[in-house]
Amino acid sequence: MIDPVEVAITFLKPRLSGVAVSGSLVGHATNSRRLVVTLIGGTREVRNRLDRWRLDFDAYGPDKRAALQVALTAREFLLEEMPGRTVGGVVVADVSEELGPSDISDPVSREQRFVFSHAIYLYRS
Repeated sequence: MIDPVEVAITFLKPRLSGVAVSGSLVGHATNSRRLVVTLIGGTREVRNRLDRWRLDFDAYGPDKRAALQVALTAREFLLEEMPGRTVGGVVVADVSEELGPSDISDPVSREQRFVFSHAIYLYRS
């Protein structure tokens, strides 16, 4: 079984210096740089071979500019460097953008946050 959230976190974590990358807000310090990866759903594209997973990303920062920088940097790595890579024995066939970064403050903490979505196509090598 492939965990698409773990694939994305494993890929992004070493590339986003100074940003906590995780699957939740547990341990999040308000106004710090964080990228939260959430699985929204997926479909089997090729039987027993290729899955398309939709992931949402929430980019936080101490101010609007910092939150946008986290979002745009993660977006660039996802679209430009992730396709064709093998991450933990999983091949990333492609990545496509579903929704570009949108300025939506966190409704609970009122922190600066940009949300965006990508589809990643994965199969076992």
